[in-house]
Amino acid sequence: QVGNDDAAEYAANIRTTATRLLDTVSKERDIVDVIRKDLALSRIDLVDVIERRIETLGSTAPEVTMETSLPDSAPVTALTQIDRAVEELLENAVEHNDRAEPSLRIAVEGDDTHYRLEISDDGPPIPEEEVGVLTAADVQPLYHGSGLGLWLVNWIVEESDGRLSFETNDPRGNTVTVWLPTAN
Repeated sequence: QVGNDDAAEYAANIRTTATRLLDTVSKERDIVDVIRKDLALSRIDLVDVIERRIETLGSTAPEVTMETSLPDSAPVTALTQIDRAVEELLENAVEHNDRAEPSLRIAVEGDDTHYRLEISDDGPPIPEEEVGVLTAADVQPLYHGSGLGLWLVNWIVEESDGRLSFETNDPRGNTVTVWLPTAN
């Protein structure tokens, strides 16, 4: 026979697991939607994309402190889905942060060939297994990442003729860097 405390704990575990599964299914749908859409490269102002996503994040996560260093514009050649990739990176930086008041630094710099977007956080390190799957490092056959978000970001960036990298900050945090070709 199960007591009320045990039943409440079991119910909480079921809710947590169901929420994680629904999130995974939602990301899988996003990936399918991105793949099915037109994969033509377009001229996109990366600063406009970032500012829209920062505004959305500010309204859904007001506890987050965001510092930006953005030029007036950053014309890149990318898939229109780059908006979804930026959204995923910003959400991940907040969602996986274990601080009560997370902070982010979003910076864009560019030259004649590429623009570089850096998103830095003050959270725990991105698990090596998550990055390893993207960088073709030694991944165990039974490893299943905790989510598909970084796969989606990587795919969008690669299809945009861009590049993605990850660094751990000292003393704490991560920097995810996206390079995209400058639009002519």
